[in-house]
Amino acid sequence: MDESTPSNNTLPVSQPHHGGELILLQSKKIITYPLYKAAASSALVWNMYSLLTPIRYIINPRYNLTSPIQSGLFYLAPGVGYLTGTFVGGRWADHTVKKWILIRGARIPEDRLRSCVPFVGVIIPVCMLVYGWSIEKRAGGIPVPVIAMFLQGVAQLFCFPSLNTYCLDVMQNRSAEVVAGNYMVRYFFAAAGSAVVLPAVDKIGVGWFSTISSIFLVLVAGGVHCTAVWGKSWRDKIDGVNQDTDETEGSPTPPVDPQEEKQAV
Repeated sequence: MDESTPSNNTLPVSQPHHGGELILLQSKKIITYPLYKAAASSALVWNMYSLLTPIRYIINPRYNLTSPIQSGLFYLAPGVGYLTGTFVGGRWADHTVKKWILIRGARIPEDRLRSCVPFVGVIIPVCMLVYGWSIEKRAGGIPVPVIAMFLQGVAQLFCFPSLNTYCLDVMQNRSAEVVAGNYMVRYFFAAAGSAVVLPAVDKIGVGWFSTISSIFLVLVAGGVHCTAVWGKSWRDKIDGVNQDTDETEGSPTPPVDPQEEKQAV
């Protein structure tokens, strides 16, 4: 083979790129956009599993129930609440979006989050407090915790449609990663809630554990409200940095002057 003929196995000269920086920014985008949304979903699932897991162990001794079937009937209350919420939760979110389109004259994804803030920050925490302290103090009999569980089930289905849809609205091209990360974080908290609820109730009681869960919900509701108010500016800032990196990534490398290359050698 002629030495002047380039070989097919010749490796191309490596060009500088910013792939690592781009991946970092994309990862930051995936984490930052749905951060408060993931926290809200996690708080809701924590609340759900810490409520449902110990029903038999909490309710049976306090209301002198002797059969597992009797305590099992308590699951009907949140179940009927979830079923009821499916018929109205999505419609409420759509109503809120239409309301803010009329106010602002345009639609942004954060408008949907406004529909769930009162439920995450007020209604569900109140239901948890009523549920926990009515059982702790054995006040109001069986109807009070049953009603609280039903209302909480309805309220949760006012939250999940808005929270789930928001992530897909703001990151349509990375929907698989966002959904996977959301469920990973969500069910990590579900596992944690199921694991700690009984030991915590034994130590501090149902009322105080419900109070801690309520505080958790109020805090994440504040984060969701901040996202609803300032989320668009956050997205614009991250997208601007990401776009600048994409342009740098795609910019051509300036040609090397043969004379300078010869002098360098």
